[in-house]
Parts: sequence; C-alpha cells; structure tokens
Amino acid sequence: MVGPCIFVFILLIIYSFAAINDIKLTSWGIYPREKNGLLGVLSSVFIHGSWKHLANNSIPLLVLGTALFYFYKKLALRVCIYSIIFTGILLWLGGRPSFHIGASGLVYSLACFLFLSGFIRKHNNLMALSMTVVFLYGGLVWG
Repeated sequence: MVGPCIFVFILLIIYSFAAINDIKLTSWGIYPREKNGLLGVLSSVFIHGSWKHLANNSIPLLVLGTALFYFYKKLALRVCIYSIIFTGILLWLGGRPSFHIGASGLVYSLACFLFLSGFIRKHNNLMALSMTVVFLYGGLVWG
C-alpha cells in the first residue's frame, strides 16, 4: 500500500537529512512530564537515533502498515493518528526523564490493533491476520 511506503520514505528523508548535515534532532522527542516535551508527542515518531533504529522501526511499519491499510481501509489513517497521539501521551505521562524518539509506539499499537481486532470481529481473514501478527511480532511483548 502507498501510505506506509510514503511514511517510511519520510522517515528516511528526515534521518538522512539530519545525518548528512550532522543535526541532532533528539530534542524534538518526548521529554516526560515537561511542558516542552509535549511537542514530541507529534514529532518524536519522525526522529530516529541511528540507521539501525530506523530499520528496526521501518520494516515492521511497512509490514503492519500495509496489513492495516489493506484490511482496514476506512479505519487505517485514524488508527495511525490515534496510535501516535495515545502512545505519545502515555510515554509523556510515565516515561523516564530523558528524550524519547522513534516510531516504536506506533509499531506496538499497530501490532496490538491488528491482533485484537481480528479476534473481536470474528472474521476468518482477520483472525488469520491476527495469528500472522503473533507469529511475526510476538517477540515485541518481550522487547
């Protein structure tokens, strides 16, 4: 699907620009329980600390995002936006005092949504998707 590819491409452009120009974007992350850290709720998802960090978020975003946009066309964009905001606010409320960056909250939210939604809706294709998500990303629980 086009949406997840565009999103990951944007992440790649932002990280590449910052790396080439030696710009540290960490201060745009979420800093818990500080008023200035609230901006990071929306911006932190676009910032990554290394190529490895970017790859570790991009691959699941492509896989889970594609599944989301394929099976839940009408809900997909809202699920993504709400996931970014909800996980960002939870992190702002309960994170350790440090800047937090990356799209891991979005990855966890998409995995959780795809897993639970299949069972709640009791549709065979969606339940198969739920099991695939568990098989591919069940280790997220331990990470």
